[in-house]
Amino acid sequence: MTESLLLHPPLPRDAKRRSYWNAAHGSATALAIAEAAREHTGIVVAVTRDTHAAHALESDLRVFVGNTLDVLHFPDWETL
Repeated sequence: MTESLLLHPPLPRDAKRRSYWNAAHGSATALAIAEAAREHTGIVVAVTRDTHAAHALESDLRVFVGNTLDVLHFPDWETL
């Protein structure tokens, strides 16, 4: 991801479309998701490969969004 894509990630143009991103390095993914959540009027959902990655992403997101946005974690047993 270049800096411009990281700070202005591609978002769907309407509610029936989805956007898929390749993973960025380190906490850059959380920064991109936080920026997308600030720009997007709808819900932003991030899916991780396992529980460990979900907890790491959740922790990073909380750093980037602070108290400005809600970060919700759905445990794997809730999403099967």
